[in-house]
Amino acid sequence: MLRAVPFNLIEPRMGLRTIRLPDSTPGVIAKYAMFDEQALLARLRYNRLLDIFTGLAC
Repeated sequence: MLRAVPFNLIEPRMGLRTIRLPDSTPGVIAKYAMFDEQALLARLRYNRLLDIFTGLAC
């Protein structure tokens, strides 16, 4: 069940290691990724961030 909450802060746990990933986003998408939500989702897809962090082929 989903419900609205006034504020939620997500913070990483201490002691987790950092994973460095190369940025494989095409230049056109990278140029507009800060202003457009579709470009941000494309950036997630090109870098396969969901695949890496969920362990599934997304």
